[in-house]
Amino acid sequence: MVATPSPAWYAAGIRWIASGLASFADAIDRRAPEPWPLEPAPEHHPIDDYLLEARHRASRAL
Repeated sequence: MVATPSPAWYAAGIRWIASGLASFADAIDRRAPEPWPLEPAPEHHPIDDYLLEARHRASRAL
């Protein structure tokens, strides 16, 4: 007859695996690079609309 491990043995194994995963996640999180600062949004000028329309017309040969 084979002895079956107790539920506490399984629980300890699951806790051991979870602690390893948590340590790995902490190590990855610490090494994450700092995000780049956001660049200011470009200013919109009325000439941009005119140039966009001109490009569109030129591409459609109108």
